[in-house]
Amino acid sequence: MLTAAVCASCSSDPDAPPERGDGDGGAFPDGNAPDRSERDGGAADGSPGRDANPEPDADAADDFRCPPAMRAIPAGSFERNDAGITVGPFCLDRTEVTLGSFRACVTAGACDPIPASADERCNSRGTARDGHPADCVTAVQAESFCAWLGKRLPSSDELSWAARGASANAKYPWGSADPTPADDPPRLCWAPISADHTCTTGAFAGGASPQGVFDLAGNVWEWTSTEAGTGNRRVQGGAYWDEAPLALFQADYWEPMPADTAAPAYGFRCAM
Repeated sequence: MLTAAVCASCSSDPDAPPERGDGDGGAFPDGNAPDRSERDGGAADGSPGRDANPEPDADAADDFRCPPAMRAIPAGSFERNDAGITVGPFCLDRTEVTLGSFRACVTAGACDPIPASADERCNSRGTARDGHPADCVTAVQAESFCAWLGKRLPSSDELSWAARGASANAKYPWGSADPTPADDPPRLCWAPISADHTCTTGAFAGGASPQGVFDLAGNVWEWTSTEAGTGNRRVQGGAYWDEAPLALFQADYWEPMPADTAAPAYGFRCAM
């Protein structure tokens, strides 16, 4: 068994201050706005965040711009399971949707709440977890959140393309080097780092894609819009409690999951 490393960004310190709202007088009630990492590319505390380029960015074709909380993924082609796939340009959330942002959707009446009886490992049952991924949500709840912001769930092919850093030959967002427990800094939230709970979204700059998208490997499995048999959806990316095989974290790997599953380690991000 691997020894868990210390990860300050994975801490759930009960004394940590709660995330604040933007207080911008906009459509969201005070304290209920999606956190800054979701809305404007900054950290929840109002700092610029880890991304060196928080400004809206254009895709390679210069024909569209993404909202600041998203990143442009250029069009491209790759092989997945011996099949040729072509993906058009799209925008993708730079982080997984946080619990704080999902709670804002619930407050607005656009999302069904995570039940109080949810598994005790769900982030909604913990303390100071608003900056962690919103887990224990079904595919329908994920779709409702994305629709609330005028977005949608990414397809499996889109997520696979983004998770290889928009590079036909890469296995992971950062390239093709397999992650190890000795990586310094660590690349992803997985069992050698945090086997007991998720990590704060966007905490692993070394594992970000060249487009500036975080946690495409590890932290939570992510729902996609792609069906995988009757009543199932594809989920991708691996999760914090996974350790081996490494294929779980690779861009081309997916698993079928009943769309009504609401369990720890299953979350999502949005596309448009």
